[in-house]
Amino acid sequence: MNAQISTEYLVIVGFALLLTIPTVVIFFSQSTQTVEQVSASEAKQIARKIVDNAEKVYYLGKPATTTITVSMPRNIESIGISNREVRISIRGSAGVSDIVEVSSVNITGNLSAGSGVRSIRIENLGSNVNVSYS
Repeated sequence: MNAQISTEYLVIVGFALLLTIPTVVIFFSQSTQTVEQVSASEAKQIARKIVDNAEKVYYLGKPATTTITVSMPRNIESIGISNREVRISIRGSAGVSDIVEVSSVNITGNLSAGSGVRSIRIENLGSNVNVSYS
């Protein structure tokens, strides 16, 4: 009698695990995708904010300057600012993807990749706008 109860208990526990493990795997894969989508969205907002403020500073004329504060996501691979574009490369499960925002003014600058809250200085130099960390 005890052997039958033990066997039935093992079958029930095995069945519960059979249902639980795939659910956990699906949950973690969905949460990873969500985190990557949020990071890409944050990067796009940062690039757009840089471009918008660079255009504003350019049209105000030299020596206009502004500082913006942004929260950089963890998976930024690189940030490139040259000619008329801001390019942010993001590392994800499918590889590295680029987020590009184009400006109507010439933008130059040097921003290093790294996560956390950063202050970015945007300065009109006359013929172009320079973007750097404050």
